[in-house]
Amino acid sequence: MSGAYDMSGIQATVIMKPYLNLYLPYLLMGINEVYKITEPEKLFRAPYDSLILHLYNG
Repeated sequence: MSGAYDMSGIQATVIMKPYLNLYLPYLLMGINEVYKITEPEKLFRAPYDSLILHLYNG
């Protein structure tokens, strides 16, 4: 049951650090999978829109 608990506090400062650059896409893909906000291709700009989908394949 681990997760990002303090999004406006600690997680907001940590989420953008370069060594955690895969955390934010992972979070966005997870939220989109649960809430169906948009198509996964629309979450990211090119060329990342096609690369991210291959990295997070379920």
